[in-house]
Amino acid sequence: MQNIEIELKRAKTPGVEVKPTAGERKGVGTETDPVAVEQEPHHHVVFENQYVRVLEVIVRPGETTLFHRHSLDNVAVQLSDTTLKRQSAGGDWDTLPAKEGSVSFIAGATAPYVHRIANIGSSVFHVLDLEILP
Repeated sequence: MQNIEIELKRAKTPGVEVKPTAGERKGVGTETDPVAVEQEPHHHVVFENQYVRVLEVIVRPGETTLFHRHSLDNVAVQLSDTTLKRQSAGGDWDTLPAKEGSVSFIAGATAPYVHRIANIGSSVFHVLDLEILP
């Protein structure tokens, strides 16, 4: 069991769950026409309120995500070990380890980015991506 607590320092009122809507899919998932992160098939919205959106990301060995766009600040919490390749739009593939228990912050609101990932390891890539809503 893994327990992840999210404490939002600037929240003024209690969180109220929002039922996310899939909305119309925009983009086809290519480098020049990426989809929004919440519309990428490996990223599943599991919870959302007025402060945060939580996406569970599962990429099985041998799978590759579509190119997708991150435009919010986000915190990635790695839940498994594996090896990934990541490609930013217009860039080459980079190989990197995914380490269970590691946490990273990316300022996507000030520097939106487009990328895709491929799981080249032998175990499932599992991460919770916590997007901080404006």
